[in-house]
Amino acid sequence: MQDDSTSRRNEGRFFINSRATQITVTPVSDAQQVQSFAGQLADLSLSGVKISIDGKLEMGQEVKLLIQVPTMNFELERRAVARWQQPRDATTWWTGCQLLEPFDATIVEELAAAHVLNRRRDPRYTVDAPAQARWELSDQFVDVKLINFSKGGFCVVFPDRLEGASERLMLQVELNGKEAQIPARVMWQGPTPEGFAVGCAFVSIDGFLKLRDYAEPEQLRKKRTFRHRPKRPLSKWVAIALLVLAAIQTIRSFQADEGRIAYLRSVFARWTAVETTPDATDTETTPTETSVDDPTTRSVSIDEPTDLTIPID
Repeated sequence: MQDDSTSRRNEGRFFINSRATQITVTPVSDAQQVQSFAGQLADLSLSGVKISIDGKLEMGQEVKLLIQVPTMNFELERRAVARWQQPRDATTWWTGCQLLEPFDATIVEELAAAHVLNRRRDPRYTVDAPAQARWELSDQFVDVKLINFSKGGFCVVFPDRLEGASERLMLQVELNGKEAQIPARVMWQGPTPEGFAVGCAFVSIDGFLKLRDYAEPEQLRKKRTFRHRPKRPLSKWVAIALLVLAAIQTIRSFQADEGRIAYLRSVFARWTAVETTPDATDTETTPTETSVDDPTTRSVSIDEPTDLTIPID
């Protein structure tokens, strides 16, 4: 059975807009003067937080957390226990704390409504696979056990807590007969009955793809394979039928085009016929000619035959 420090990893976790938060960490002590540390909230679950503070705590130290979000006048106080700590940079430390009094779900809803946090939506898959890992500043790989992974990261268990822990970790697995290395960023760590658990985030999508191919649960592989199964090829007769239908459609389109062309030709012929037919009223007639000098001369039409012989006296 897992203790509280690791069972909380199965809860939903929430990424925090760190710039919107302020946190004050005060060690619980009987001493009259106790130094407090200021920092920011990085992420949280209902039973734990990851924070960045400007001081170092003893592991197992009970502390008082004052969490504030000035933009929404939010202030909350909780008691917690420091479970792990590692350097963030030259002046600050990543610190993981387990809450002695878990958050209420309504608190998470309020922070989400104010856009202070976003919930992780990637499912986490439980596995049990051997692997090797080393810290960024070490060149020695240690046997570890991979216990879960998601699109965002993974969790491994070391046999014991190791010295030299850093912010980066290299995971090594055997994939297709070759050693594949997956760089990751350490997000949290804590003791378990089996050893020392370390939760990591992938630094690239390539890491998730490698780990999925290595340790993907059988039920997930079957589901993904079914979803992306290639379509069955068409049979010979179905292909022939499709070709025939395509040919028929082509012929029909040609016939429709020919009908349109014939219609246009008939319209054009009728229009040209009307333009070239003469009008009956335009027929010309030739008037008769009359001699005005000779009164004996009769009116003669030029169409009528006339004797043009001149008599000689």
